[in-house]
Amino acid sequence: MLFRSYKALIDSTVNSLSKICSLDILFLLFPGEITTIKKVKDEIEKGFIPVDELIEINKFLNKIEVVDTNKTFISSSTLSRTDNELITYAVNNNFDLMITDDNLLRRVSQHEKIKTI
Repeated sequence: MLFRSYKALIDSTVNSLSKICSLDILFLLFPGEITTIKKVKDEIEKGFIPVDELIEINKFLNKIEVVDTNKTFISSSTLSRTDNELITYAVNNNFDLMITDDNLLRRVSQHEKIKTI
């Protein structure tokens, strides 16, 4: 086990990770709770993803909590609505970790005292 039990929130990085490794490795690396928001799931499903990858992504998404939220609190012209909802949900629900490959979301998360990877 690399980390203590975390409450982790993941963005659309799940799409990129599915190309290079089994998404199940995230459960070993980050034992505890892994969550995403419905808007991330919707964005993934609307994008062009090969069927075999989409099957793996959906298996992963079915194993984690997907929450429907519509709240934002950061006024930003550069942060997407989805990322704004992610960070708002993370702050409001005391998440420890943000799993993201987005530099802006990483910086905002760190500003809000949420670890990133």
